[in-house]
Amino acid sequence: MPFNDDENKYIRECNIEINCYEVKIYQPKLDDGYILDGYGTIRLNEYGALYIDFVCLKSNKRVSAWEGSIPQDYISEDQILVMEAKELSGREIYAEDIQINPTMQDSMTHSLIKYRLGLREISISEELNLDQDIKNSLYFEFNEKCSIPKNKINEYESTHGYSSSSWDQTVLNYENIEINIITHDEYMSVSALGNDLELDKLREAVIFYLNLTSGRYVQPYYEKHIENSKLVTKLKSIDKDLIHRNIPPPISGYEFGPNKDNPHIELFNNICSVYFNNESIYESVYSQWKRVWFALLSPENSVPKLTLSVAVEGLLNDIFIPKISKKIRDMEFEEEKKSIILQLKSLDEISEDHMNTITSFVEKWGNVHAKKAIDYLVGEKVLEKSQQEAWSKLRNSSTHPKLIKIDEARIRKDQHRTVICLGLFYRLTLNVFSYNGAQFTFDKPKANKLALYKYVNILNLIKRVGDKSK
Repeated sequence: MPFNDDENKYIRECNIEINCYEVKIYQPKLDDGYILDGYGTIRLNEYGALYIDFVCLKSNKRVSAWEGSIPQDYISEDQILVMEAKELSGREIYAEDIQINPTMQDSMTHSLIKYRLGLREISISEELNLDQDIKNSLYFEFNEKCSIPKNKINEYESTHGYSSSSWDQTVLNYENIEINIITHDEYMSVSALGNDLELDKLREAVIFYLNLTSGRYVQPYYEKHIENSKLVTKLKSIDKDLIHRNIPPPISGYEFGPNKDNPHIELFNNICSVYFNNESIYESVYSQWKRVWFALLSPENSVPKLTLSVAVEGLLNDIFIPKISKKIRDMEFEEEKKSIILQLKSLDEISEDHMNTITSFVEKWGNVHAKKAIDYLVGEKVLEKSQQEAWSKLRNSSTHPKLIKIDEARIRKDQHRTVICLGLFYRLTLNVFSYNGAQFTFDKPKANKLALYKYVNILNLIKRVGDKSK
């Protein structure tokens, strides 16, 4: 049985309490692992983190502070600690990645021991008797207001007879899957329906789309999905300090109306297409975006400088350089390198170790590095000369910091370069997903000017109608 609407309201307010009359915490992959039995109450603290106040009635081993925490090796999957609990209403709750950190007082007392244990998430599974034609579904909520185009209007009527209408819904479609994103007063909800629904991937694609285009960091606190006639409901820990915090987004989402050719909406489809067909490329972009998001919120100016310059280099190395290398490869020069290597290997007086060092050095001649890749992208009109210069100076000053006086002029110069470099990062990111709409220029701090840049197909990940690029 999933949580009801009232419980969801309490979850959003961090006021929920789930009383469990039976709780078992154990290590399922160890024959002689810990087993603790008792009862407890699951709560959310004021920061959005889940925890259980667990009262241990009995254990198969003495949990001692002298023996360290449980599991002793957090990385080992064999030592994983899980929780199974039964709630008063009959729901069976499951959680994993539990950690017990006993105190000295716990070790010395002989009465009932109470532990406060953090929970990453809890889940409730239920088998459903569904017809074969019932589609898989996904639903989740989060405490954010993301700026994405609204293309559906809804009518509302109060109990007093008053009616109103609002553009508060975004309808997305990817292949045969329909996704609905609704903006409520205090939160947003996402629902999806489709027979061929890959739930985990679709959820991640929607979240990244919202994150990237809004500059937010979406944290679903509640989720439920139906897959293969099984209903799974999850309640997740979040960090409330990250709610309503944002970095400048690359594009604007303040559009309303049923525009089917909206580049913003098309961007979502392209994100899904890249994720479902080129997962390693998607993961590279998403991981670099996360690093940039957290870095830009840092109070230390050197953090965003270094992170942005490295993130740009990461995208180039992972995604663009392999493609650029093939485009600009000089086959005549490659043959010349092979000839040189063969001549070097014919010299008997050079040791094997030295020979390997020399030949590997020759093999790298002409390789495309980050600076050369940016030069190429500037020539192809993907990037601008000002972005190239800002990245080079930012990268150099970050990797070779000097003990110089940090005055107002230096701070302003660094801020200007950082903003331009953020624009460079976004230009690369949007190019990966074949975005062809207006985007912010990031030519100076606090600027919000939009410009339309011609899309240049460098990667050939998304094939457009009439696009003959290879």
